[in-house]
Amino acid sequence: MQFALITGGGALLWGAVTALFVKYYSSGLSWMQAFLISVTSLFLPSVLFVLYSVFAPILEQALRAQEGPQGPHLWGLYNLIIVSIIISLGGALITRVLARNYGIKKSGWLGVGGKAILSGLIPSLILLLLLLR
Repeated sequence: MQFALITGGGALLWGAVTALFVKYYSSGLSWMQAFLISVTSLFLPSVLFVLYSVFAPILEQALRAQEGPQGPHLWGLYNLIIVSIIISLGGALITRVLARNYGIKKSGWLGVGGKAILSGLIPSLILLLLLLR
């Protein structure tokens, strides 16, 4: 039950923040369309992130056991790579949903989803730094 609330709340919160940037980068959409695209595209990464946070301690123990007591610990790098892939999946889904359903073309190297996710990370990191201070 707790994970269902976290996943749903995470998708709604990220969806609200990301919808602002989706609307900014594709002005032909209404606010509600941008919000629905963001929430539906970010639900899967939210579920994957919850699953990863459940299984991360098991993976960390297996990695540390394989490396041995003298080996280098690359767990931080693995975390960064896996979380980056999960976040990038959200951006890719936003771009695909926009391209498929609303006919908005990908402009440049990053599509609308990539731009929205990267733009949404900045306020999220600022908020995180304020909360940790």
